[in-house]
Amino acid sequence: MHALRRDRLFSATCNARRRLDPEDARVHGGRFGHWLRRLTHLALAAVPCFYYDLIPAWGGRGRAASVLVAVCLGGALLTFEAVRLRYGLLVIGQRGYERARLSGAAWTVASGLVVLLTGELLTRQLARSLAYPVFVTAAVIDPLMGECRRRYGSAVCARVVGLVAALAIWVAGWWLVGTPAPAVVVGAAVAVLAEGPWVAPLDDNGTVILLPWAAALLAVAVIG
Repeated sequence: MHALRRDRLFSATCNARRRLDPEDARVHGGRFGHWLRRLTHLALAAVPCFYYDLIPAWGGRGRAASVLVAVCLGGALLTFEAVRLRYGLLVIGQRGYERARLSGAAWTVASGLVVLLTGELLTRQLARSLAYPVFVTAAVIDPLMGECRRRYGSAVCARVVGLVAALAIWVAGWWLVGTPAPAVVVGAAVAVLAEGPWVAPLDDNGTVILLPWAAALLAVAVIG
């Protein structure tokens, strides 16, 4: 009974903030679609590993190979998104409101491309050290905070859990890949603030990547 009440509170809160009908907020594909959406988020954590470490090693052409793969894959996915919108299609794992507007997945792809390509203007070490925590945080805190809101019906609890997780990720980035210390607290805090319902057509799948990246770059530029 308590679990059902929490689910209803979570759904009502999300729908009120997004001004959506319950049908529009429902994930296409039921429970399978719900967990597919979560797993797709988690897979985002592998992006910097492929871009900065694996693809250059396989291709033998360094950064050029990574850029080529990112642009080709990103372009293909965004082209599919344009076709999907043109015909009003809904893919398993998408929410009802995404039938007629840019999907969260498309926001993720576009934002990820912006981060990776603007990172080419930086030194490889700096870009890599910031991209790892940005992508891993985006991969983890969205499903983590979403499940906290769904289970406990509390946005405050979700924010606290998200902030702890984000800080842990950015501190791990400082320890493992040399993320600059000024970017750690700023990047983690902005990532949590950026996650949540936004006014259409903005989507937190994009803001949770772009805003921490921009904030981390600004912190490094200003503080050093």
